[in-house]
Amino acid sequence: MGRYERAVDSYRRYIAIDDRAPRVLYKLALSYFRNGQASLAIEPLLRAIALNDRFVEAHYLMAMCLEDQKHDGDALKSLAKALDINPAFGAAREELASLDLSQGRTREGIDQLEALAALEPSNPQRLVDVGEAYARTGRTDTAITTLGTAADRFPQAAAVYIALGRIWLETAEVHNDRVALRKAIQALAPIAARVPASSDALTIYGRTLFLSGDVDGAERTLTQATLQMPVEPMAFLYLADAARRRGHIAVTEDALAKYATLSGSPDPARRAARPQGN
Repeated sequence: MGRYERAVDSYRRYIAIDDRAPRVLYKLALSYFRNGQASLAIEPLLRAIALNDRFVEAHYLMAMCLEDQKHDGDALKSLAKALDINPAFGAAREELASLDLSQGRTREGIDQLEALAALEPSNPQRLVDVGEAYARTGRTDTAITTLGTAADRFPQAAAVYIALGRIWLETAEVHNDRVALRKAIQALAPIAARVPASSDALTIYGRTLFLSGDVDGAERTLTQATLQMPVEPMAFLYLADAARRRGHIAVTEDALAKYATLSGSPDPARRAARPQGN
């Protein structure tokens, strides 16, 4: 019910009677954490772990609390302990991957993501996460190979094709690569045609249409992207580009205003005024 303060009071009353119940100490800590009081959660977690050092959820929650307090080194140790107890504990492995990647330990982070994909072979998002991690490190070929494997295994998974399309689009924009642009369109067109397509898919597809020269199609697609919830903020910025190219000034200004509201960008007009592809 989200009534965390009442939960804290209840668990504290229980602990006053029996302070050697690791599960209740854990629940007290969890209530503190969910109430935005991570610093207060650490002490009951230490007591819970002292009573039961194999309490995997307590080690995981400890890591989350330590990370909240900017003690990333100690958080890593708690996550490693949780995985030592239960190597199949996906939440801890996912958090460890995120922490590794955020601190520049790319190989370690990708190793964790690949382990997650092996643990959850029926979950296409796990392979998407691996592919996107490779892409962020500049290993585009490996990313595309990984996502190609995911597409073969999960031909109906929209997330796979959206990730492929995004990588091909980024390659096309960086290198002015028309082949990559065509591949982006091939990956995204079937997904964008689904009803309803997500704002994310329509945004990327609209951008590929714009760069390929189909400005009319881009404006229509990007307009659709701005109507799907949850909306991708970049849809408004890309729509401004397409509308400006077609001379639709009112649409351009409205899209820029909405992008500024959603993104907090101080000068979106400067971005829209940059020369674009054909």
